[in-house]
Amino acid sequence: MEKFKQDINSFLVDAFNSLLQIEEDFLAKGPFKNITVKEMHLIDTVVNMKDNNIAKNIARKLNITQSSLTTAVNTLEKKGMLIRKADEKDKRIVKIYLTEKAMEVYLHHKEFHRELVDVVTNKLSSQELDAFVSGLNKVRGFFDSKK
Repeated sequence: MEKFKQDINSFLVDAFNSLLQIEEDFLAKGPFKNITVKEMHLIDTVVNMKDNNIAKNIARKLNITQSSLTTAVNTLEKKGMLIRKADEKDKRIVKIYLTEKAMEVYLHHKEFHRELVDVVTNKLSSQELDAFVSGLNKVRGFFDSKK
């Protein structure tokens, strides 16, 4: 059992580090070289928040402080990726919107994820995929419980 634990630990650490490096390389080689992985994840989160794009909610989803979010949004505003606007009904609420340029970045990044998933799914049989997805969902449940 100890060997399995060592192998799993090694896999998780290596996979995490490799994925980040591959993602950084993908962004660096694409048309949006000035976007970091962290900035990309902020853009991705804004897309996924849809109409719930309130700054406080985005910071919570990213598990960062509102001041860290403010710093990141300031940087992405300067890069022409995000726009910050006060809510029309309640000016205390700040909403964050993507620019057209940010949507292009998002679609480029989405292609990276599609290619990544295709590589994995093309290597496994449907039975292996069922077991793999089941295992990943259990791992995700563990990670979610630690947030």
